[in-house]
Amino acid sequence: MNKKTIYIIAAVLVVVIVATGAGILLLNNNTKSPSNNTAPINIANASSLQFNVNDTTQGTTTTYQFAGQNIGTANLTIRVDIPSCTGGSNYTYVLTENTGSAWYTINNGAWVTDNFTTAWPLWGNMWTGYVQKLDTWNSTATYSYTGSSGDSVVIFNIHVNPPLPSSEFKTS
Repeated sequence: MNKKTIYIIAAVLVVVIVATGAGILLLNNNTKSPSNNTAPINIANASSLQFNVNDTTQGTTTTYQFAGQNIGTANLTIRVDIPSCTGGSNYTYVLTENTGSAWYTINNGAWVTDNFTTAWPLWGNMWTGYVQKLDTWNSTATYSYTGSSGDSVVIFNIHVNPPLPSSEFKTS
C-alpha cells in the first residue's frame, strides 16, 4: 500500500470513530427529554399556568395565548391574547372571576371595560376546557386532540407555575 491509501483509510477510521462516539454521547444525554416522561402533570395543583393554542376549524387556524394566575381560588384571573396572523388587529382580554371584571384592548391601545356576563362564558369556558384537557398531559412538547365539533386543537408552549408578572394582568 502506498502512503495515500493509508492516509485515506486512517481518515475514514477517524470519522467513523468520532461519529460513533458522538452518537453514543447524544443517545446517553437524551434521557432527560420531556418526551420520555409519561406521568401526567398535576395541573389541578398549579397556581399559575401559561400556554398557547392553535384551534383549526374548517381549515382556518386561530392562535390563542392564555395565562392564568391564582388558579383554584376565587381570585382566578386569566389573560387571553389573540395575535393577528393576517396583519389585522391584536386583541387582549383580562378577566377576573371574583370581581366580575372584564377588560380588553386592541393593538395595545387603551383598556376598555367589557361586559363580564358575556365575556366570561366565552373566555372562561375556553380556559376551563383547555385546562381540563391538560389534566392528561404528560409534559410532552404539545397536547393535541380533536374537539367535539371536529376542530383540531394543539396546545403548546405549556408552562406550569411560571412566574407571571403582575403587569401581565394590569388593565390601566
